[in-house]
Amino acid sequence: MKLNLALLIFNIFLALPSIAQQADTIKNVKIERKPPIEIQLSVNNEKAINITSHKMLPGSYTLLFSSGLAQSPIVYRESFVQKNNVRNITTVPGNNLTAQVVDKVLPGQRSNFRGNEQSGNLTESYFNGQQTILLYRCFYTQGELNPKIDSNYNYILPYSNGKKMLVRRSALYPTNELGKKIIDEDKLHLFYTAEQDTVVAIRGGLVIQIKDIVELNNGVANTNNMNAVAIEHEDGTMATYQGLKKGIWVSVGQKIRIGQALGFNTKKTGSDKFNVSIYIRYLKAFEEKPGQISWPYPLYAYMVPKFQTVETKDVNLIGGKIYTSSQSH
Repeated sequence: MKLNLALLIFNIFLALPSIAQQADTIKNVKIERKPPIEIQLSVNNEKAINITSHKMLPGSYTLLFSSGLAQSPIVYRESFVQKNNVRNITTVPGNNLTAQVVDKVLPGQRSNFRGNEQSGNLTESYFNGQQTILLYRCFYTQGELNPKIDSNYNYILPYSNGKKMLVRRSALYPTNELGKKIIDEDKLHLFYTAEQDTVVAIRGGLVIQIKDIVELNNGVANTNNMNAVAIEHEDGTMATYQGLKKGIWVSVGQKIRIGQALGFNTKKTGSDKFNVSIYIRYLKAFEEKPGQISWPYPLYAYMVPKFQTVETKDVNLIGGKIYTSSQSH
């Protein structure tokens, strides 16, 4: 009975969806391969198991943690946002463990890391001798779940004060749970200049991801493989700047101010102008139902920011128009 229950709990955890299939636009940004979240178990003086989560990369992550004892029907579940590097999740009392004394917790076989570079699953089993005593699983994804977005914030344009630029807007194409593309209209902004120019941060925040490995081909960037910077803002939104020249001027974990230089824009295939493309996203809610967890696809929603320009303030930019940067904030 205990073994069957353990297998049941383990299968419930395995039912959590992998998001490796999600072809979100952000997929080209992160190049680090190490898991951003690591779950660690330790035994204290009372022979109880302490479970902690360790955030290995900068920025906010939303975690859904589940654990269960092999000999108990009790399943512990908690979802939370982690901004600090270490968080105590829960403690499993020693009297809830096996009848044998637990001298130490030995790591079992770790499953393969699953998920794209934005998020994934981490599953491990821990053993007392040959007997499984604890199963746990942690799903994590980048971003703060349901952040309180400052919808009145006025972003600046991504070039220095007084610079004129042509603005175009385009659709984003995230995918649903079946891998089919969804059209998210006019959420991508493209900012064009006649000559190569310095791209600046449209809002201050924390650099959470950088891709800086793609060389230009005859001075032209490949639109399917671009260098990028992602910045998390104070209100939990995240801006991604795509199409930067190799040699980005900021680093992961760096706090930057509004208007700070990030790097040069580039000329894309089929265009005679230089540009940078920017979109802003945030993590949407998940749904919990008895016995299952449903994650909406795509995991992130995209917003249309308001900008301040020389011509006007607090405005949604119109595609095809020319605007002048105003950095007074």
